[in-house]
Amino acid sequence: MSHRTELKTKLDNKKYILDALTQMGCEFKEAEKGKTLKTESQFNGVPADVDVLISKVNGKNIKNSVGIKEQTDGTFSIVGDYWQTGINQNEFTSQIQMTSKKLETSDRLSEMGFDLSEELAASDKQEVKLVYKRYI
Repeated sequence: MSHRTELKTKLDNKKYILDALTQMGCEFKEAEKGKTLKTESQFNGVPADVDVLISKVNGKNIKNSVGIKEQTDGTFSIVGDYWQTGINQNEFTSQIQMTSKKLETSDRLSEMGFDLSEELAASDKQEVKLVYKRYI
């Protein structure tokens, strides 16, 4: 019986996804170009082919059961068997999405001459407000 789920995201830049994983304290392995890695199922499930295999989240070993997979449309999905990993699937996915988009936004605005002035996180950690300024 497999507990594997696949959540499609609107994330489309692998660099920022990997940067987000690093910032979140995850340990991961990226597949060689043209190859994939396999997730490990926690209970006799079928492994999934992924481009990035995540082995640790916040120092906790999740047994290579979660990964990132590129879709045919260029976006990425988060694939995993979260059974007995101790991480919340929705919170983990939201954190990857928010962190990668924050990093991408910061880079793009920095290229246009803006500096981060203020960062405010909502109490539920589901939203972040970034305030940028540019002096002319």
